[in-house]
Amino acid sequence: MWIILSLISTFSQIVRNLLSKELTKELPIRVISLSRFLFALPIVFISYLILSGFLGKVTLINAEFYFWIILMAISQILATLFRISLFNYKSFAVSLTIVQIDGVFTALLALAFLGETLSLTAWIGVMTASTGLILATLSKNSVTIANIKRTLFTKASLIALLTGLFLALAALFAKKATMFLSSESKMLNSIYTLMFILTAEVAILFPIVLRKHPDALKKMILNPVKPMVIGLCSGIGSFGWITSYSLVKIAYVRTVGQLEFIFATLISLYYFKEKIYKIEFLGMVMVISGALLLIFLR
Repeated sequence: MWIILSLISTFSQIVRNLLSKELTKELPIRVISLSRFLFALPIVFISYLILSGFLGKVTLINAEFYFWIILMAISQILATLFRISLFNYKSFAVSLTIVQIDGVFTALLALAFLGETLSLTAWIGVMTASTGLILATLSKNSVTIANIKRTLFTKASLIALLTGLFLALAALFAKKATMFLSSESKMLNSIYTLMFILTAEVAILFPIVLRKHPDALKKMILNPVKPMVIGLCSGIGSFGWITSYSLVKIAYVRTVGQLEFIFATLISLYYFKEKIYKIEFLGMVMVISGALLLIFLR
């Protein structure tokens, strides 16, 4: 089940990012980020009411739940702001490629803070997929130490790595939060957690946007179609991720999520008409191989 949820989340995320890139021409980064949370919240709230009617209520085991919710909200806001800003630096595919190296961050953080150990095969899968992503960032450059340094040690690459780090932290904090809930369904726990995360994110970001970008906020509200689709995709994606985290080790989920690179590359080829280089296809093969190792041989 976690594989299906991860793939659905990956597809939802790529659609969300596609629309977010388009909106960067019309709206500030903070406003686009807010749209992800603001329009997802009512959808998630209604979904929780419907699910709880069938699956029962969620019991809060410990108030520490709220501590992890706040940390997750802050991490996801920062990751979102950084991710959207990347669209101004690199091609659509490359911007997302570097971010997806978060699989390594996630594996290390989950090991340190959750005690989630990985088998040798799982580590090989994580590293194979991440290495494929690094190769893909070289694009038209040859694979040399100098070109690797030139590609990775740039402002865009630094922002991408920070995005990956905050995404890994967000995943860790989300899983920690779900540990303080009790119900008959992990799906219900996940949507309950997401409801509080989105509430915290809107509470943090909305006053900032209202103060800094009142005209852009008004523009978003008067033209809500794309922001609403972004919010819908965000809600679906986050629900899938959080539920998957509660079912298996976080590193498995994030590595399968690296398949987003495949979708991003294809969209770059057919939608943005960006040229795809041979080394990117090599990277695609390595990402797929790493994900398959985790799925079938972990």
